Amino acid sequence: MTKGLRFVLVLVAMLGILSATALAAPPADLNALAAYYPDKTPVFISFRTDDAFIETLDALLQRVNSAIPDANIPPLFDALDESIADSGLFEDGDFQSVVRSWMGDFASVGIISLDTAFDDDRSNDDETPFLFAFQSTDRAAAEDFWDTTLLRNPNNNGNERSTVGDYTVYMSEDAHPGAGVVAVGDDVVFVANLPEVLPLNGMGGLGSNELFTSTLALLPEPDYNVTGFVNMGGAFRKVFDMPEMRRQPGMALFQDLFNSFPAQAFGATILDDRSLTLDFVQPYGDMMEQMQAMGFDVTMVGPIDPALAERIPSGTPLVLHSTGLAQSYRQAMRAMEMQMNMMEGDDAEAARAELERGLSQVRVAVRAATGLDLDEQLIPALDGDYIFYLGLNAGLADATSMMDLMKQFPVEFGIVLEVSDPAVIDGLVNGLVETIKAIPVDDDVTIEVNEDSIGGNTVQVVSITSGDMPFPVEIVLGGDGEVFFLGTPAAARASLNPDGGLPTDPQYVEATGYMLSNPSAVLYLASAGLQPLVGVVEAASGSSGAASSQAFAGALSLLSSSSISMTYEGDVSMGRAVWTLPE
Repeated sequence: MTKGLRFVLVLVAMLGILSATALAAPPADLNALAAYYPDKTPVFISFRTDDAFIETLDALLQRVNSAIPDANIPPLFDALDESIADSGLFEDGDFQSVVRSWMGDFASVGIISLDTAFDDDRSNDDETPFLFAFQSTDRAAAEDFWDTTLLRNPNNNGNERSTVGDYTVYMSEDAHPGAGVVAVGDDVVFVANLPEVLPLNGMGGLGSNELFTSTLALLPEPDYNVTGFVNMGGAFRKVFDMPEMRRQPGMALFQDLFNSFPAQAFGATILDDRSLTLDFVQPYGDMMEQMQAMGFDVTMVGPIDPALAERIPSGTPLVLHSTGLAQSYRQAMRAMEMQMNMMEGDDAEAARAELERGLSQVRVAVRAATGLDLDEQLIPALDGDYIFYLGLNAGLADATSMMDLMKQFPVEFGIVLEVSDPAVIDGLVNGLVETIKAIPVDDDVTIEVNEDSIGGNTVQVVSITSGDMPFPVEIVLGGDGEVFFLGTPAAARASLNPDGGLPTDPQYVEATGYMLSNPSAVLYLASAGLQPLVGVVEAASGSSGAASSQAFAGALSLLSSSSISMTYEGDVSMGRAVWTLPE
């Protein structure tokens, strides 16, 4: 690929990689260039390239500069102008006069086929065909740009200009695979790595492909800055068709399953001018039908109960709240059972026996630790929600030295399991306490278990002291008939005697406003509860503490709240990741 062509693709990358943070456009407009791509294109991404996008992006990057001065991110238009100047091809030119004079508001890139990428010949990987398409507003200006870039370039590798149908084509007659070829039309410019990829003989069919349009239509927002479509079913079929894959035990099961692997779509945008948002969707219809026919349980897990968030202390910076623990266990057991049944050959019986032995050991360990039968008692009681949360000890805010840090257990955490049978809660608490008491310890380690009461609920407090630890570790085990709790004492007081909890936290309220409706899983992160770490970083970093803490404080200043939420609507899986900047 020539230096000039690489220079253009670098410009495209600068725009495309960062385009998730601009003003948005409807997917139909953003993907107008899909009409030029073959209908079976497996990977296709579209993004904005207009000046409004660049200006919005630049404002965001300069905000990063203000928070983290060492980032040294130059103004984006200056960086684009510098790229033009560094190319040495355009005297006194800048981005506006050289590129914007012909480049429109949208661009797309697609991988036309994954055959060479997923075959067993590594020597042809660089022949995987790709196609860039740019909206063009001025054909004459585009041709002048490519004349300069490819023909007047001192490093011209034999590129010549010709006319093919309605297009001006730039390529070398003896171009090797991957050398690059360009075609300029009335309102579009193509850049490809192989001549046969150029759609010079008419439009493709991706833009009207029902799978493509229907999958993108599942994205929840009306407008995006970047959208992507990935259909890996064909690639998976080729992978599982390889001789070395077919020889693996049980591969027939997965080969049949991945024949119907669904397409995925993603979209990136900004909500309310400060919430960077990335959405994913994947329709599982055909695959779920096949999984059901194969004996899998394809029931989608239900939504979490948002009321349980009151059991999480307000100000907690890190939370995982999900459901479906029991169902996930059952599905995993079914998958292992099916895999064992499909094993063949001389070693199959030994492999099945080894797997059965492992499962039996797990069941025995659970019985020993809790006094409960894993399959008959524990798992059936865990069909509700589960929560893991992690915070910082309030005393860290006053720490100014390593000695201060070592005076206290640094974190607060809690594990909350919604349990349908109160007897199971009692079994878990009593079984775990007895297991802890039976742990062999050295002479300088002491483990004590004492009874306490929180919110009218009897709990067990496990205290561990050691000559090697500067502070005792206290863990609370208990429940209130609805949930089982394991965690630190401060967390236990919040979870077993709730008083508003996380739903009263402004940052959590902010984050919930951007989560998907009725999520089945939520991962939440907030900056306020992490502020004590600024002092911890300084205290722990020695002579470089001030600089390190300043950099960490700068990074925190770019975060108000963040979340990842997952949900199911019918047979469609949806996910959303959000990073909200402070106001």
